[in-house]
Amino acid sequence: VARAEAYVATAVVGAALAVIGTAASDNAVAAALVTAAAGFGLTYVGVLGGYTVVMRTPLLLSVVLAASVEAPFSAASDRVAGWLIGAGVSTLVALFLWPRRDHDAILRAASDSCDRFAAIIRAGGDPDEIDAARAVARTAHEATSLRTAGTTSRQRAFALLVEELDMFAELLPAWFAASGRSPVPRQDVELVDAVAATMEGAGRRLRGESAPLDLTRLDHARADQRAAVEDWAAASLRAGRPATDVLAALDAVRPLRLLSHVAVTAGDAATLATGGAVPTEWVDLPPRAQIDSGLGAAAVRAGRTLAAHFELRSVRFRDSLRAAVAFSLAVLVARLARLDHAFWAVLGSISVLRTSVTGAGRTALQAMLGTVIGFVVVVPLMLLMGSNTAALWVVLPIAAAVAGYSSVRWPLAAGQAAFTVLVVVLFNLIEPTGWKVGAVRVLDVATGCLVAVFVSLVFWPRGARTQVRRALADQFATAGAYLGACFQRVLSPTALPTPSPQLHAALDALRRARDALGDLIEERGPAAPETTEAIGQLATGLGVRISAERINELAPTPFQLTVCPDAAAVVRREAGAAADAISRIQPVATGDSFAAERGAAVAGCLAQWDGTGDEAARRNVMTLVWVSQWVIELARLSRRLEP
Repeated sequence: VARAEAYVATAVVGAALAVIGTAASDNAVAAALVTAAAGFGLTYVGVLGGYTVVMRTPLLLSVVLAASVEAPFSAASDRVAGWLIGAGVSTLVALFLWPRRDHDAILRAASDSCDRFAAIIRAGGDPDEIDAARAVARTAHEATSLRTAGTTSRQRAFALLVEELDMFAELLPAWFAASGRSPVPRQDVELVDAVAATMEGAGRRLRGESAPLDLTRLDHARADQRAAVEDWAAASLRAGRPATDVLAALDAVRPLRLLSHVAVTAGDAATLATGGAVPTEWVDLPPRAQIDSGLGAAAVRAGRTLAAHFELRSVRFRDSLRAAVAFSLAVLVARLARLDHAFWAVLGSISVLRTSVTGAGRTALQAMLGTVIGFVVVVPLMLLMGSNTAALWVVLPIAAAVAGYSSVRWPLAAGQAAFTVLVVVLFNLIEPTGWKVGAVRVLDVATGCLVAVFVSLVFWPRGARTQVRRALADQFATAGAYLGACFQRVLSPTALPTPSPQLHAALDALRRARDALGDLIEERGPAAPETTEAIGQLATGLGVRISAERINELAPTPFQLTVCPDAAAVVRREAGAAADAISRIQPVATGDSFAAERGAAVAGCLAQWDGTGDEAARRNVMTLVWVSQWVIELARLSRRLEP
């Protein structure tokens, strides 16, 4: 249904653009300005991801064809009719003739990974099984890395799901090592079973089963385990057990609690990725602004995404400016030079324009080589067939099939050669001119290639790698600032507000980093070392931001940490150092002296509390304990930054 809606939207918007392009086609400058506006707008909205990326090329074709070929405005109705006929036939073919199911295959891979993880935690597992499940999750992750994460709830949720599955695999070995030392084994058994059930339910949802995924059991099991742990700590301290022993037992609980955090997010993401709704009572989730369902929430996300990129440091903004200049200049040159079939010059620019001058130059050479080869092939073919319409109709579907296949399976040069043969055959069916139309295409494509290379040379020629480095630095700086603000709120002796401004800054930086990474994947390929490293860093930065949100959820708003000021100062100092290191894309320092000081301070706070006092005192002390454990977890997460 979503695919059909996207095709219909493309047809309708394309028809409107055809009318606008036709209205401007009688003046070369007006045609160039309309093309510039369309090039900028259609490239810029690509930050929304999903079908906005797929729709860009056909919509560009609609306005470029109309603006490049001069015609009176009265011809607009004929052009719109032709566009709608072609769009309607293409939509039917795309929907019903062997439709591709890449997204379904990715969902199945994620489903398999969820099932494997559920089986592992039920049976105890072994390292080989963990590695196998992790490989399945990473396969799904790599598949999604080739797509731009969009603003719809499903796209956001699935991108989050595959990242959480990878995190789940990282946490399993630590849980295996600590599972025998938990002070509340009965509650642990219930929580483990709830985690496994949630992962199994997520797998069923991803396989297309309609049964709703109920996270209530997991939520209750987590709350029961936390209450049992806190009750045990209070009773043990009242019974005279050393505070250091109590703290060691509390540390043994941490891996399972982290697994339960990941399971909550994975179950929620699986529900949304398959079109389900999330009840409002599921409060322990990543930020509601990211995953809310509904048209209103999608519109808010779209507005925030577009606003986040509307600045010069955004890769998408720069790409949009580059496209606007290149396409409009190609139209202007082609129209002033009175090139036949001037739109081929713009199509040449669209084909070879890249994020760096090196990439554009390399692509231009390939495009020109393929066009010349296609021309050489088509000349004897046209001499042989002449104006024989029947022969041309026989060759047309073959040429179309080869051109379509080559565009996605063969190198660019081969694709351009096949497409040149196709357009020569097609134009001779419309208006017989023999091989001469092939020579016109060579000249027009060369013009477009030269324009694209020139624009790439003038506008930010260094490519996406520099922009990715800057975008990732900005992502970690804002995520670290948000993390530091969350630490400060839950550890402060005075009530502080929830750090919403820092959260929105972190989300904006994440959107820019995702888009810059998309350009790097297009420029370097998904398997390039710098691309692989950037994908890993992007996921790590996302993990930092999600961790900050969970830290912020440890205490209600407002909240004041009024116990153990000396211990709180130690944890606050270490937490601040962790946030600062992450903001600079560095691993968190975890020296023995640092850990010993924190451990002694928290143990001292437990001893001072001794399990007595009211509920407020208990919440204060246990919040300090849980926050100190998050410092340990963030230090582990930051080890991903060591390379």
